[in-house]
Amino acid sequence: MKKLLSPSTQAVNFGLLVLRIGIGIMFILHGQGKMFGGPEKWLKLGGSMEDIGITFLPTFWGFMAAFAEFGGGILLVLGLLFRPACFIMLITMVVAAHVHWVDAAAAGEG
Repeated sequence: MKKLLSPSTQAVNFGLLVLRIGIGIMFILHGQGKMFGGPEKWLKLGGSMEDIGITFLPTFWGFMAAFAEFGGGILLVLGLLFRPACFIMLITMVVAAHVHWVDAAAAGEG
């Protein structure tokens, strides 16, 4: 009975593959506009780092955020350097969530 209720390893692996590819494609699509937006876009994106106290090299930080989303998404889809790619995307999303939270609090939304 226990064998009947547990998912097969093949089904679990297929589900993880679908999740990995789907999330990777979403990161690629979300990051492509930032990646190919050029220095103006990177400057604006990196300027939001002021919310966490980093005020130097905003263009560099904007490029790194764009690269983390776009490049990390590609690595995720391909399954290459999976853990480092997930780590850089995690850091980028934590900073983005913090910036959105600070902006929402400043606007009086929460």
